[in-house]
Amino acid sequence: MELTFESFWTSIREVTGYVLVALNQFDYLPLENLRIIRGTKLYEGRYSLAIFLNYRRDGYYGLRQLGLRNLTGQNDESTSLSLVL
Repeated sequence: MELTFESFWTSIREVTGYVLVALNQFDYLPLENLRIIRGTKLYEGRYSLAIFLNYRRDGYYGLRQLGLRNLTGQNDESTSLSLVL
């Protein structure tokens, strides 16, 4: 089975640490099957999900859509889900 850009991203179901999406030029990130980000290690000690600086060099919008259809949240005192735009 050949691993393509889309099949790689759609195969991700769980992340133990954090998800960082930065400095990309695509407009869609197919994370439809991502169900949980545990956040056992956080980006900059604060974020389990960080998304920033995703735009095209030609000045047009870059990342416009995340396929986070199945992402569920769990908020307790030790972990949190945060988004940096």
